[in-house]
Parts: sequence; C-alpha cells; structure tokens
Amino acid sequence: MASAQSCATDDVNREYLQKHPEIAKYKAQMEQEFQQALMKVRFSSTAAAKIVSPYTPSKDSDYALVYIPIVVHIVHEYGAEYVKDDDIYNWVDRMNVTYIKKNSDTADVVGEFKPYIGNARIQFVLANKDPFGNPTTGITRRFSYLTRGGDDQAKQDLWAPDRYLNIWLINKIGRGASSGVVAAYSVFPSTAAAVPYTDGVIGGATFISQNSGAPRTYEHEIGHYLNLYHPWNNSNKGAGEDCGDDEVDDTPPTTGHFGSTAPAGALHPNGAGNCNLDNVIYDYDTACIHYKGPGIPDPNFETLADVKDTIVYSPGDTLRYTYSASPYWKNVGTSNHDVVVMDRNLAPGTVRSIFGHINTHGGKAIEVRTDSAAVLNGLVSAAAQNGPFPFKHRPATLTGYWKYNNVGNNHGYIKLLMTKYDSVNHVRNTVTSTTYTLSGSQANWARFVIPVNYTTGDNPDSATIILSAGSDNNTNWASGNFLDVDDIALMDGNDGYFKTFTNGTQQDTADYPDIANTQNIMDYSDCPKMFTLQQVDRMRSTLKSTVGNRLRLITPENMVVTGILDTAAWMPIKRADLKPVPDFSVEKSGNSTERSYFLCASADKPFVFKSQSWRDTITATSWSIANGSTGTNTSISSAVTAPGWVDVTLTVTGNHSGDTTITRKAAVYAADPNNLKDPMNGYYQEFNTDGDVASWPIFNYYNNDFKWELLDNNGFYDKSCIVYRGFDKRVYPATLIGAPAVHEPTSGNLLSKDYDDFFTTGFNLSNMKDGECNLNYMYSGASISADPSILVDTLEVAYSTTCGTSFTTFAYLTKDQIFNKGQYTDPYAPLWLGDWALQSLKIPAAARTAQVYFRFRYKPNSDASRNELGISNNFYIDRINISPFPLGVNTLVGKDKNIALAPNPTNGNAYVVINGEQGQTANIVVTDITGKIVFRTSQVLNDKLSRVEIPANAISVKGMYLVQVAAGNQNYTDKLISY
Repeated sequence: MASAQSCATDDVNREYLQKHPEIAKYKAQMEQEFQQALMKVRFSSTAAAKIVSPYTPSKDSDYALVYIPIVVHIVHEYGAEYVKDDDIYNWVDRMNVTYIKKNSDTADVVGEFKPYIGNARIQFVLANKDPFGNPTTGITRRFSYLTRGGDDQAKQDLWAPDRYLNIWLINKIGRGASSGVVAAYSVFPSTAAAVPYTDGVIGGATFISQNSGAPRTYEHEIGHYLNLYHPWNNSNKGAGEDCGDDEVDDTPPTTGHFGSTAPAGALHPNGAGNCNLDNVIYDYDTACIHYKGPGIPDPNFETLADVKDTIVYSPGDTLRYTYSASPYWKNVGTSNHDVVVMDRNLAPGTVRSIFGHINTHGGKAIEVRTDSAAVLNGLVSAAAQNGPFPFKHRPATLTGYWKYNNVGNNHGYIKLLMTKYDSVNHVRNTVTSTTYTLSGSQANWARFVIPVNYTTGDNPDSATIILSAGSDNNTNWASGNFLDVDDIALMDGNDGYFKTFTNGTQQDTADYPDIANTQNIMDYSDCPKMFTLQQVDRMRSTLKSTVGNRLRLITPENMVVTGILDTAAWMPIKRADLKPVPDFSVEKSGNSTERSYFLCASADKPFVFKSQSWRDTITATSWSIANGSTGTNTSISSAVTAPGWVDVTLTVTGNHSGDTTITRKAAVYAADPNNLKDPMNGYYQEFNTDGDVASWPIFNYYNNDFKWELLDNNGFYDKSCIVYRGFDKRVYPATLIGAPAVHEPTSGNLLSKDYDDFFTTGFNLSNMKDGECNLNYMYSGASISADPSILVDTLEVAYSTTCGTSFTTFAYLTKDQIFNKGQYTDPYAPLWLGDWALQSLKIPAAARTAQVYFRFRYKPNSDASRNELGISNNFYIDRINISPFPLGVNTLVGKDKNIALAPNPTNGNAYVVINGEQGQTANIVVTDITGKIVFRTSQVLNDKLSRVEIPANAISVKGMYLVQVAAGNQNYTDKLISY
C-alpha cells in the first residue's frame, strides 16, 4: 500500500460490529479454530518441562493447492474505472503469482525474513458459470453514480458469497476521502457471517495496475477477506499511531508503516528512503519494546523499566537493532516457579529445556542458565549480523550456570566485550574485552560470576557475551561460535500456562527477527512482498471454517457449480470464448460539459457515441442511428435530422465467437428546432396525453427507481402531471445498496448522488426581452424526514440557448420549495388543490432569446444515520408556463380555462387571471362558505390577458371561499383556500 493510500477494513468492520454484536461471537470462533489448528500439542508430557514448542521457520508449506472462484463487478460511469477485460485477467494472474510465492521480488526480502516467507498455495479463478448456471467470464458491469464513493451501497449485483469471492471495482472509495485516499477495504469472515450481503472486497479500479503506487492492494484486501489483520491490529488505531499485534506469532508487533520510509529511529547510512534496501528496514519499532498489548506494562522483569533502545552500526556491517537488560530475573507469582528464558531471536527450532546451545567446530556444545533451572538462550550467527546488547544501568556482575552437552570436555570460555559507539566516525570502539575460563562437567551445572568492570570515564553503552567450548583464541571466536543475548523474555514453566512475555502476547508460538517486517503485504509500506508462514496458516485455517462460508468456497462441489475446475484432474478449466457484450456510452458534443443526451435535430448538432463493448476481442463494429448515420468505427458522430427519440443499434463481432447486437431505444432525444412556443399565445404544459408532452423528454440515466414519470391519476386541474418518484421503498437488506445519495461517514460530506432530468420543448422569448418574464408551475411535495439539516434535495432549473450543447442553471430550489407539505412517512400524493403551491422563477435576460430550452433536474439526498435511506418523498409538478406577470402570479388560464385563480404567496393576496377581449368588463364576487359576500369588484379588461387582485384583508380568515367571475359570455366559479 502506498503512503497516500490506506485501507478502510478496520473502520468498516468496527462499524458493523457496533451494529451487529454477534460478530464478536463469530470472531472468537475463528480465533479458537486457528489456535486449535496451530497448536495441537503445546506442552511436553512431563510437568517439569512444560515449555512451548516454538514454531520454527521451515520449508514451504505442504498445503494442497486450492482454488477460489471470483467475480469482478465493475461499477462505472465509463470513466477510468471502466477497466478492460484483459486488465482484469492480468491482474488476477499477478495475484495468483503472489499467493503461490512465485513473485520474483521475494528475492528482495531482507535476509532475516526470507525463511519466514509463506506459500499460501491459493489460486483465484474467474467464474465460468454465473449463479444461474449461465456461461460467464466472471466479470459484470453496471453504470452507476455510486462508483463515486458509493462504497457498500455500490455493492450491487452480489453473487452468492458462499460460492464466489465478490470483488467490486469503482472509481474511488468514499470513506476517508476528507483525509486522504483510501484504496480499498474488505469484510472479515466474522462480519460476513452476520451481514452476508456486504461480503467481499471493494476498491478503486486504478489500484489493479502494477503502476498504481500500491501494487498489491488487492492481495492485501483478500488477506483481510481470509481473516488476516493489519500487523498493528489490536492497537485499535491507525498505522504509525501505536504498537499492536495481529494474532499471528511470526509477525513482529509493530506500529505499521506508510510509504517508502523506514520505521521511526532507523539509521540511513545511504540516505535512501527505499524500503527495498536492507539498511533501511533493519530496525525495530521502538514503541513495541517489551510489548504486552496496548497500554499494558511488563510486570515480569526487575530491570526493564529503564531499558534503552540502541542502534548499533559499524562500517561494512549490516545495520541491526538489538537491545537487552542485565540478566536478573524474578519469578512470577507468590511462590517460586521454574522460569524459562526464551530468546526471541532464536534461529534454530529446539524443544524442551536445552533451548539454546552453541555448536563448536568439534561438535561440542555449551549451555548457559541464569539459575539451576532456567536456560539462558543464545543465537549462533556471524559477528556482522549481531551487535552487542546495550544496557542503561550496569550490574556489578553477570551470574549464570553452564555445562557441556558432550562427554570429554570439562571447560569452556566466556568473553565479555564492552563497547561504546562513536557517533562522529560511525564506529564502535572497544572499552574492555575480558575472557574467562569456565570449569565444570557434563553432569552438573556450574555457577559462574563475571565482574562487569571498566575504567571510570569510558562509560561503555553496550556489552556482548561470547561463548566457546574449544579454545579462547580469536580464531575460534571468529568461526561463528557467538552468543547474542538479544530480546530475552520470561515464561512461567511450572504451572502449565503461558505468561505474557516480551515482543508478543501470551501463548506466542513462534519466534521472529527483531526487526520490523515492513515488507509484509498486510502493512502499508510501498514494498509489500510477502506473507509469513503463520499468516498462511491463518488463511488456510479460515478456508476450513464455516464462518462466513469460507469453507464452501473451495469444495469440489463448488468447483463444479462455478465451472472453474476439472475436478478429476484438479485443474482450472479454460476460460470460455463467449460472444461479446455490446455496450456504448453517450459522449459530450461540441463544447458540452456533460454527456449530450438532449440536442436539437440539426446537421450541426451531432450526437457522439462510443463503443464500450466487452467480454471478447472486438474485431468489427457496426452502428445504425435512427434518422442519422451508420458507421464502423469504435466511435461515431451522428447528426439527427428528424425530431424525437433516437434509437441506437450497435453490432460487435468477436474474434472467435460471432457477433452480438444491442438496440437501445430512446437513447437520446433530438428536439424540434422549429417547434417553438410563444408564451404570449398562452402555452401551458398539463402533462396529459392530449397535449405535446411527447416533446418533453424524460431521462432516468441510471435506470433506477428514483425518477421522473408521467402520471394520469393526479394533477392540479386535471388528472395528469409529472412526478419525481423520490419515496425510498427499499426494505432491508435492499437498503444496503442503491441509495439515492451517499456521504462520507466521518465528515458527512456528500460523495455522490443520483440525478434525473426532464426537458421542455423550445420557447421563443424574443418578445419578452423587456419587462416581467417568469417560469411558473404548481408543485406539491413532502419528505420522509423531518430533520431540516438533511432536507437538502434540490430541484435545479437550467436553460440552454445553444440547442442543448450547454446549460446554465438559474434556480436552485430546496426545502419548502420542494417539501411544501412537510413530513409524510407513507408515499405522498396531493389530495386536493390546497396541497399545491405556486412557484415563479425569474428568467434571466440571457435566456430571453428566439430559441431556448429548459431543463428540470432533481437531485435527492439521503439520511446517512439511517443507512443512506432516501429522505424525500414524491414531488409533483403541473401546469408549467411562462408569463409576463410579476413573480408569484401564475397565469393558469389557457385552453378551455380562460379564467383562473392564482394565490400570491409574497403578500397574501390572490389574483383572478382572465383571458378575454380588451374592453370587456369583468365582475368578481367572493363569498365565504355561508354565502356572505366578503369582496366585490368590477374592472374593465385592458389587455388580452388581465389580472384582478383580491386583497388579502378580504380573505384574512383562514378557510374556503367561492370566487365567481363573469366576463363577457364567460362565467367561472372556483374555490379559494386561505391558510
């Protein structure tokens, strides 16, 4: 993982645990299963020798090769996330190389960890059968706004998670977007057991590339899917914040590492921040010295409180971090116990009390203990690989017990070498070197006492103990017979139970080098190269577990169901050569800033289409655009001369499998540039089938349930209108996917949302350049939520004077401009005229041209606290028109309605709008429900369209009034509601 990227697995699974406490039970079950698999025999049979049998680095595991069917779901908007099939195939191949330890960069793993590289022997195979048994390449594609940070809500098209590993590739992960880039995340098996609908891996599509800066993002995430944690997992913090452990014994406790830099405190002799260089990562996370768990002190050592970590380096040596304390120990508990001293840098695997020994050139061996029952363990290695151990408080003597393992020798030698580091010249200078002869025999442990003396003022900072069983000359010392007392830990060996000890948690079963495993795939460094042996054990244990149905993935029966394996030969079946899937995108036209679905039917306004076909190598392409062009190129630019909806047909041919055709009806709309309405002639859109509603196209771009649609059973005057279906009817678990909008969990920032449009026919507003010019409509809407902070749905109204190539938004409507009826928890519909309200929008001067089109765009919001449930309800619009009257006056008259009422919400007045002959007299009478006249007036009509005001004080009492109008031969009576 790269320094700019991280993984959101911990956060996601922690949130699910809060919502589903049963996850803890599944997690505990998996831990128990892993421990049982790993430690079948922990102790020897004799009570006197109850010590752990350490897990020892060994050859590659003997696990049988297993196969996991996978399906890759590409959620896209035809952007960078729309990766090619070949890119998917190559990416899966690279992951497979890593999971069988064939990746060549394991050669760059530092020497200490080379013996620990594990071979998972796991292979991932794209499914050959979908859940219905149909042939597939294991890749699906869905066009969705949720590609932009949709996260779990983008996990549409889930295939049965007990049969397939589902991987979703999207444009970007949303969570954490306010503080950096999150590459991907996964669901642990324990979480999947409680919430199977989210099971799988999801991440940015660009991270499948070798050149992404995070080359093993998905190997990392699949590790989580198979129950691997970050190496600092139980710190419950982010990488680099605090020391933690991962329930795997051969990965050192660590704080975690970002990018290409070494752990804190490392010395960089070459000045390079390249974690492929040994000299950069040869360090130990100093925060993890004597790690017991987050915030837990070490109670088992007398002198460890002031242990100081030290970097030792000499020119030509390998940089190495070592530390220790004086070998004075105390027993744990109130009574005496045998205490076993374990060297945490143990190289050879040994059992029982003869835990550390030095093999000499003569095959002899020497053991050293701190008392008659406890063994002091040593490491046989070359001098250049082991520095001295530092000490802060020098003891007066070093005391221990020793004996030979071989008959025929009764003496040995021990050297105490004390040195001091010269930080100027980068060398370590010897302060004193003293050799002592050890006398004893094979049968009996002999006690030795070594004085720790040096000249006052020399102040050595480190000391090394070196043992030899053959001679005291330097030749034998140099032959490799050295003891490095490094990172010593205590364990109670008498009561049959493990005590917590240095650099691990209780019941550790493996030793590990005392340097950070920065190159571990589960860390965040830029150079992930390896899993450890016990990480492999943990993954393989997971594949034997029923938790999260991981066991079923690898069964022979599932190999048949998913079509990936010839079970007789136990070999993957060759991927089927299937017919291509034709698909295309609508591209931008001209200088458009958006995809051009709406343009004029004009030779100079071509639509642009691009083939996005997939599932085979395409060898031929054929286009047929209704009322437009034909072509054979991958992209086509086609002018459409006939107005109306345009069908697009695309045929693609594969290299071996034949051709496939798709016809997408009503793909785009060509507006009639000659059908321009003059509002002064009284044009109204009632959205009924008797009118020209067909020239008002509706687009549901993402083909979901949140959309505009025509209605024939409700409306302001008649039973027709247009409605935005915003009521979120999803019921759990459907609420887990497909939200109308998504937000970042931490900041609450909006990440992406749906949007839907309808367009008007063209208008000629050239006669309305001066004076009032307003776009009017009646509306009625409600919301599911009553929380004003999230009632931020918007209706955006825009105009285009360029035949659709560009639009300018001039009105943003929200809150009570949409939700005038407040909260309704059931699907909302207006019941009477009083449920409707008037909206009048001032049309900008720039839009008052001889040819202008309007676009109504609805953008919904959701409630992040309720799993992104949509907060809006249904929103209705009716009787759209353009008028020359002041804002708030809706010219409702038209067609058979030459007289109409219009409330004026700006001052409480009402208007009677009359379409009559100039010079006529209009008589208006307003009565209350008792028949009492509250207002009467007569007025001579001065224009073809006239308005007569009913003052607010005449209708100040809330309730219903009757308005009677007589003008010429027209008579009209209507209800007026005052509220």
